[in-house]
Amino acid sequence: MVSFLPFTTVNIGITITSTGIRYVQLKAEKIAKTGFLPIEDGLIFDNEIVNYDLLLANIKPWIKQEKLTGKSIHICIPSSKAYIRSLEIPPAKGKVLKQMVQLEIETSIQLPFENPIYDYVVLDEKKADQNQVLVVAAPLTLVESYVTLFQKAGLKVKTVDLSSLSLYRVTNHVKKEIPPNMMLVYLTNDHVEILLYHYGAPELSREISIQNLFRNIDEDHDHEWKWGEIQSEMYRMIQFFENHIHEGTEQISQILLIGAYPYKEQLISYLNGFFDRVTIENIDLCDPLIKDDIDFTLPYGLALKGMGRK
Repeated sequence: MVSFLPFTTVNIGITITSTGIRYVQLKAEKIAKTGFLPIEDGLIFDNEIVNYDLLLANIKPWIKQEKLTGKSIHICIPSSKAYIRSLEIPPAKGKVLKQMVQLEIETSIQLPFENPIYDYVVLDEKKADQNQVLVVAAPLTLVESYVTLFQKAGLKVKTVDLSSLSLYRVTNHVKKEIPPNMMLVYLTNDHVEILLYHYGAPELSREISIQNLFRNIDEDHDHEWKWGEIQSEMYRMIQFFENHIHEGTEQISQILLIGAYPYKEQLISYLNGFFDRVTIENIDLCDPLIKDDIDFTLPYGLALKGMGRK
């Protein structure tokens, strides 16, 4: 799921959520095409496919209409559905490294789901004679359901990524320089994904459901309550990251907001009242990645996979 790919000039990233299917096609890192297929309520619930046959019946003709049939694609699963952990393992390569990672997973990690599929990558950061290895595990049934759906729709699934890695890839592509310890807040109309990274590795993620976040704040009397829910979760996660995971040795230095939310600047002003030692900025993504509140950030990050930058 987190494998690195050779450079390629044409890439397609495609995502599936409860609101619809989105894709971005890149040619030489330039956006060549985007597309969105809204889907009916109830076909997907809690990021899992509920009505497989009806969903496939909707997607297949759309794939043909968009002239994507037979194309290779990158897809992702929500980070909230995966288990992510950074392990310290003695230096090793190839089969030996794989066996060591598998042993750690089987003996030291209590996964919150059965029948996992996992992948790993050795990070750049090293501590003495130990290698930092990022391990990602996900439910096999969830991954297979996504892969099978797109395959039956006429597509070739090249990789399965995580939403957290896709979002980081977009951020890294846009900002170029990112601090070692960073929080990313991805704002959509029906949920907010909050992610904490340590040297590019997603160490903590949380998805909170907030309906109608994009409603006009002049008319939405609950908008400050919604902001308060976001701020409270951000604060809890930062405290856990700094004091529990890193035991006071690391601090979050920057918070970045990303997504199609139209009131990010107002939200930043609100958050500045709570996080005085952290800089808070907006990742500005313009058309064609934001169209009429339709957000193509995630598929864009997937399409960037293998385009020369991670």
